Amino acid sequence: LARLLHQRGLLVLHASAIAVTGRGAIFMGDKGAGKSTTASALIRAGHDLLTDDVVALDLANPNQPMIVPGFPQIKLAADAAAAISLGQAQVRPQVHPAI
Repeated sequence: LARLLHQRGLLVLHASAIAVTGRGAIFMGDKGAGKSTTASALIRAGHDLLTDDVVALDLANPNQPMIVPGFPQIKLAADAAAAISLGQAQVRPQVHPAI
């Protein structure tokens, strides 16, 4: 997915993105740094998810970069979901220990 987005001229980041009062907020970091957990906490506070894990930025207008919305789903470990008080109805089982 990242390669395809890059081929289409978009800047691709390993990050999560949230819409906060009409503006985008991007959280970047290594695997396990808390990007998805931070995004989930902001969603619980009433903000909207734009994308998780892969953020594509359209820089066609350098004065107004745009976050390309992605699939509205977040992958969290069970302990991260518990830390932000997500109900179990919103948590899917882990399919493999490495994923």
